[in-house]
Amino acid sequence: MANENREIKSSLFADLFADDELVGKKNFLSLYNAIHGTDLKLEDTVLERKTIPQNIFRSVYNDISMLVNNKLIVFIEHQSTVNENMTFRMMEYFVHIMYGIIPAKAKYKQKLFKIPSPEFYVFL
Repeated sequence: MANENREIKSSLFADLFADDELVGKKNFLSLYNAIHGTDLKLEDTVLERKTIPQNIFRSVYNDISMLVNNKLIVFIEHQSTVNENMTFRMMEYFVHIMYGIIPAKAKYKQKLFKIPSPEFYVFL
């Protein structure tokens, strides 16, 4: 399986949630509602796609990350095989995305800068 193209499965997963912004958001919200047992409606929910800034981290990519109602970042990864390092990788994704959310000087100020709570999900 060394020649397996992992991007094909990743691409399909990303297509469901990302390529077309409206369809991607509808699909994401449907999955979010299923996971959380909620019934959020697209018109009443603020969904903002979050990506890892590629100008700094060129080799780090995650599948799907969304800020939900400005308070929660949900990270979703599709894996074709079990990867025991996913916990570390998800935390790494969170830190990289925080670079795009937190103003550079905020971490040096005495006032607390609140960050969204992350949730991590891996689908096999």
